[in-house]
Amino acid sequence: MPPFKIIATVKPYFYEYGRFLSWQTVILFLNTIAGFIVIRALSKTDYAYYTIVFTTLTMFTNITNTGIEPAINAIGGRNWQDKNHMAVLVNTARRFRKKAGLYLALPILIYCGWQLLYTGLPEQLLLLFIISLAAGGIILLNTSIYVSVLRLNGEIKALQRVDGLTGILKLAGIVLLWIFAPSAWLFLWWLIFCMAIQYALLWYRSQLYLSATSKTDEKISSQIYDLFKPNIINTIYWAFQGQILVFIATLFGSTENIGEIGAMGRIAILFAPFSLLITNYFQPAVAKAVNSREISSNIKKAFALLAIPALGLLGLVFFAPHLFLLILGKQYFNLENYLLLFLSISLLTVAQSVLYSFCSARGWVKLFYLYTPFILFVQVILFYCLKLDNLYSILIFKGISELGALLLSVALFLYSFYQFRKTQHSTEG
Repeated sequence: MPPFKIIATVKPYFYEYGRFLSWQTVILFLNTIAGFIVIRALSKTDYAYYTIVFTTLTMFTNITNTGIEPAINAIGGRNWQDKNHMAVLVNTARRFRKKAGLYLALPILIYCGWQLLYTGLPEQLLLLFIISLAAGGIILLNTSIYVSVLRLNGEIKALQRVDGLTGILKLAGIVLLWIFAPSAWLFLWWLIFCMAIQYALLWYRSQLYLSATSKTDEKISSQIYDLFKPNIINTIYWAFQGQILVFIATLFGSTENIGEIGAMGRIAILFAPFSLLITNYFQPAVAKAVNSREISSNIKKAFALLAIPALGLLGLVFFAPHLFLLILGKQYFNLENYLLLFLSISLLTVAQSVLYSFCSARGWVKLFYLYTPFILFVQVILFYCLKLDNLYSILIFKGISELGALLLSVALFLYSFYQFRKTQHSTEG
């Protein structure tokens, strides 16, 4: 879409979504400052350990979310005003996710422990890091479920208030730790505490839209399983992709490379407000849409709103990379030639994630079983062709993988969309 058409598409919605972005920018500022303080307070090696735990936690959360979020969006999107139905859906989703978490907990903890020890973490500190990972995993098992409930009910302001409060709490604690006891494991434990506060607030607010019942529904469980089964291998691999740079750097690169990847990831968080805008406003709208025109309209608006600031950010990084590296600290000035490439790859990841979220909102995920074999094929070739002992080659590996994944996701979305439209037309006819 040409730039002037993108602007024309987005212009009517600037005021409507400007307030959201303003508050989200404040929340982003709080979290970004907290992240930058951690980066500057720790050595590259200590920040590498911090990065390993958090990327593994994200991987665990994404794997256990298989089928859950698509089910809540697809099933809840049709009955979101029925408190009893939503309560049963949430109870069933929680039970399903708890089982998934129990099966995956041990291998995930062992994997993280191996990475930490392999990269040089002293053995006497291992238990502190592993317990923080386990605690974070328990808390996050149900957090996204209650976020989905609030999104479906249009509680965007409530979600922002929760994020804002926990952002202030997080920043305050990190500043105190920075002054008195800067340590990777203490930073981790403070962030886990903030996650617990966030979960409690989300649970409390969600009760407005859920009846007081402990019932579950085998039919809903079966629907979740139908979404879970064809995509479990795919989702495990997809979740691992978020940690693949760290994994490759662990095997072939250096501990410092892991810290550098984690530090550049803090810059990539600048895409977050626009990604959250899409998730909070457009994903529920796509889930509730009754025809192909509504679906198409919402998706076009979403990508237009993502494109303008994202391209602006990349342009700023191209002309003034030192502006961003100065925030990270002198020990990261060597990343001048890598930052633009890293952020471009991050944008591909965001675009792919947004597109998949729209597919999951409609329950169009069954064809995504093709994702894993396709990307594995691409990555096997890349493993053979690239020498992955330096940061540039690691980023090229990730970039080509993400581009291939995005193109495949576009193809699968278009197929599912046209099948839906064909069915709709035949029904109307």
